[in-house]
Amino acid sequence: MDGAREDGVNPVAAGVTSNFQVLMRSFFVIRNLLAAGLAVVAVAGSGGALRSAGAAVPKPVTLSIKSIVPRPRSLAPQTVEVDLGCNASELIEGRLEIKWYVGQRLVHDYVSPDLAITAGGQRFRLELPPILIRNEKTPVTAYARFLTARGAIDLGDFNMIITARSKRAFVLAVVQPQELLVPRSKKGLADSLGLEQFNPYRAMQFKTEPDGQFDMLTYPARLTPEEMPSTAAGYASYDMLLLEGEGFATLKPRQLVAIGDWVAAGGSVVVGPYEKMTIDHVNFLNRIAGPLAQYTLDDAGKLVAADESQGTQLVTSSPGLGRALVLRKRLPEEFNFESYEWKRTLTYLWKVREQQAGPILKNGVWDFTAPQPQFPGATVRPYAPASNDSLPAEIRQLLLPERIEGVPLATVIVILSLYLLAIAPGDYFLLGRLNCRKYTWGLFVLISAAFTWCTVLVAQNYMGHTDYRTALVLADLDDTANGSKARLARVTRFEMLFTATQRVIEMPQRDALYVDISDRAGQPQEQAWNRRTFAFAENEELDDTEAVSADLPVYTGIMPTTYKIVQQMRQWSPRVTRTTSLGDDQELLGATGIDWGALPSEAWHLPSSRQELRDAILAKEPDAEILLFHGKTIYDLAVSTNPLSAESWALKSRVASMARSASVRQPAGFFAVVSKISPTGGEYLEDLNLLDDSDPAEWLLVVIVRRDNNWLVFRKLSRGSSR
Repeated sequence: MDGAREDGVNPVAAGVTSNFQVLMRSFFVIRNLLAAGLAVVAVAGSGGALRSAGAAVPKPVTLSIKSIVPRPRSLAPQTVEVDLGCNASELIEGRLEIKWYVGQRLVHDYVSPDLAITAGGQRFRLELPPILIRNEKTPVTAYARFLTARGAIDLGDFNMIITARSKRAFVLAVVQPQELLVPRSKKGLADSLGLEQFNPYRAMQFKTEPDGQFDMLTYPARLTPEEMPSTAAGYASYDMLLLEGEGFATLKPRQLVAIGDWVAAGGSVVVGPYEKMTIDHVNFLNRIAGPLAQYTLDDAGKLVAADESQGTQLVTSSPGLGRALVLRKRLPEEFNFESYEWKRTLTYLWKVREQQAGPILKNGVWDFTAPQPQFPGATVRPYAPASNDSLPAEIRQLLLPERIEGVPLATVIVILSLYLLAIAPGDYFLLGRLNCRKYTWGLFVLISAAFTWCTVLVAQNYMGHTDYRTALVLADLDDTANGSKARLARVTRFEMLFTATQRVIEMPQRDALYVDISDRAGQPQEQAWNRRTFAFAENEELDDTEAVSADLPVYTGIMPTTYKIVQQMRQWSPRVTRTTSLGDDQELLGATGIDWGALPSEAWHLPSSRQELRDAILAKEPDAEILLFHGKTIYDLAVSTNPLSAESWALKSRVASMARSASVRQPAGFFAVVSKISPTGGEYLEDLNLLDDSDPAEWLLVVIVRRDNNWLVFRKLSRGSSR
């Protein structure tokens, strides 16, 4: 045949077979190329994953949070250093958010002002409100994020060290230049300032925990002059300051003023002015030394004391509400820190009760009767704060408005009965008579809306439809004005806000400590726990670590210098807050018209002097309550210059009773040893106490006046001459 090949193969079929083979070979080549490509991608991906696992891509912003002291002061604000770093080449703008948790329970919320982070980073300090825990095993964690316009950058979590509230941790700030912050081989001045050296705890005959000796310890915090705050509120993290040599000489004027305000408000300071100094340092020394020991500078810049001829080496004084010790000469290495003079000086610096000074000087320890365990297995913590303190509840009751009350049960029953009558027989008979029962559901909606509206009107009539704000202000005068214009040493403001609607409020703060004490002021479950004063069972010494919804205040800004409080307020749910400022407030001082500087401040033990004091106050404030406390004796000068009987005191007003609770604390627990402590500004109101009722030289004047919805309580502590 024409189309046939000689080999007998069909050419058409051969062409199809050839094309098919070419197509299959191409398919296998493409498949192999794809497989090879996928293998390369897989290898590259796995290599990238390995690189990611081995060295994570750095975050654009890094954060470090650390406490500036080894262990924070108990029941007091904690100062932390925040260090923000930047790993990006460009500027990063945003706000830093830090949330502190006890377990899963949010206890503190902070948001910074707008920040711009560059390669150099930013470093600043924050003073946190007191974080209270019962058990030091409870985790306290800070979670941080940096909030930018593109989103949030997770900065991780940081564990915090917090002292359990049943223990007393004191912080002594030792100020020295960086080159002198080295450990010392011998016991020095800083090692000899601890209060616990007079503690008889180990000799007590009762069951204690293995860590019982740590229930009271002083922790030195070594700081440079540059690290010291320039606002008085920044020193609330410390119990005492030690300023020696160059550490004192290199302090700036603003720091000296802040320290002076803090000491006048109740702090304690030890100063060793050995080096050359400026006139600002001399003014500081003259402020804390009082009129008996004034200082000047000679031509060489050396300090000269007016009474240096007396040869006194340890000079103590009482500036305002605080205590000061000036070391006129550097203590020699062989100085005896076990001497009578040194023990007496320490009891004065730590504000030890006068009745405890004798046992310390005689026996080396204070006289203390340990509380006994109240139930089997209890751990005795003899210096724990008095948890059954009724002062917060007294303040809350005083500030609660008398005209605001809940809707009576009888009124609720009447409203509910009328509503049931209206929607049942009323609806049936009315619509039946009108032959309009098809409108039953419509009438039901109208009746329900009408009764709801009426119920709201009734509730507003009982509880009010406007916000209610009232305040209690404790204004403590500085008694070391030396005949000049009177000034305030400390102002503590308790405020209750009672809102008629639910909303968010903002409160600006400056150079002040702020804390919400609503839970401390009235919480039944807390009162049940508080009945076990000073005794804790190991299985009960636990913290509430569960997540709860709480209207916590959000701190925005740099605390405690300039910041604001943003807080969610619930309708008809009162919140009680405490704000503490250290320093003068002439506007508040002039609110009464009383010339505080001209009031007689001595010889109050004489009836004639008390009469003169009474006449001077009532001439400006005829309705004022005037109380005078001395030891266990109370005088109501508005009524008589004679002591008040127990029966008459029981009839006094609530604000007078509250003033006594705040000013004269019962000698129990830690306050059986000391009469007052340095300012804390926290939920526990121990730092409000002023009077040592065992000291015959101390008198406390309390003047109470009313201004609109606010109570103003002025307190003036008067002492004899310096020891």
